[in-house]
Amino acid sequence: MSDTNGNGTIGEVIEASTTRFRAIAARVFEPPRFGSSVKVASATGPTYGVVAGVETASFDSARRAIAFGMPWDQLLREQPQLMELIQTEFDAVVVGYGAGGSLHHYLPPYPPRLHDFVAPCSPTEVAALTDSLEFVRTLATLRDVPTNELVSAAIREASIARGRDDAFVSEAARAVAELFKDDYDLAMSIVRRIG
Repeated sequence: MSDTNGNGTIGEVIEASTTRFRAIAARVFEPPRFGSSVKVASATGPTYGVVAGVETASFDSARRAIAFGMPWDQLLREQPQLMELIQTEFDAVVVGYGAGGSLHHYLPPYPPRLHDFVAPCSPTEVAALTDSLEFVRTLATLRDVPTNELVSAAIREASIARGRDDAFVSEAARAVAELFKDDYDLAMSIVRRIG
């Protein structure tokens, strides 16, 4: 697999559905940031997602990592094979796709293919994805991740990609307040984390 210094590839898809995809990071300990926007370029067009989880574990799920009780640099000197035995994976929630030159802010008709490569979205792509705040609603419906953390991280990451766009952050905060109007504590938790 290419790495982040090659053609921009940061991972390879190992599981995919129309709602999510999971990828192995090109380099151990170097996944995309939680809440950042990524894309999978497939033959049918790009699928866009927001990183909703990251984990590093043993390559072999039947073998757990063990504690060695030494600093990382010493561990790598004494156990250089270690980097071959672990991998970093990340999950992304699908928030849109491209087809026919248009960006659609809803789920694609097909999932990305297995072994397609994942790349970070450009600032232009992030702006197009987040011009519609539908991604906030999509992320808010997830039940297997901390909603307040994911929604606020996605808004922060989008703001960074958009050049620290204060108007975008204000609009996103209003969308969060409206979306969670029946749960004031959750809405405020997200808004506090945006800033």
